[in-house]
Amino acid sequence: MERPDELETHGRPSVTLRYRLRDHEDWLEREVELEAFFGGGADHPEDLFHDVDWVPQHAAVNLLDDIEAADVAVTELTFANSEGEKLTVKETFWNHGYSRVIEVMQQLGEHCEPYWEVIVDLRREAGETYELIRLGRERGAVVPIHHAVSHSRPDGSKQDVTLFPSR
Repeated sequence: MERPDELETHGRPSVTLRYRLRDHEDWLEREVELEAFFGGGADHPEDLFHDVDWVPQHAAVNLLDDIEAADVAVTELTFANSEGEKLTVKETFWNHGYSRVIEVMQQLGEHCEPYWEVIVDLRREAGETYELIRLGRERGAVVPIHHAVSHSRPDGSKQDVTLFPSR
């Protein structure tokens, strides 16, 4: 019979972090605890595999606290569970780590069609303006899902403008 603490971790997904540093050819790998990824007050999604809206809010580079973010070229974070569900989030960084392209690949089972999405997160160094574009696939073509621009105002507030979908 399993002990209560074994039952608690039995259904948890495995989390693997691979990363490549700038000017390096080889990938490095680390095992990561799920709590470390969503720790520090970060919102934990109710359903890790079926709701990917949490992805742009969490950068795997934050788990590499012993490495300067500007030195990281690419991260690849993979969540997998015993039911065959798998979620891979690959981030490519530039502009000293301020801008990134996020590729989301979701497989919910061997008989389900995989989900694919690309998120382009463009930020200026000072952080006063950023642009977020989400692209997905529809009937074999890449299509926009969401496009927004955010501007910082002189009083410190932000103005968000959604360009697509139009309201």
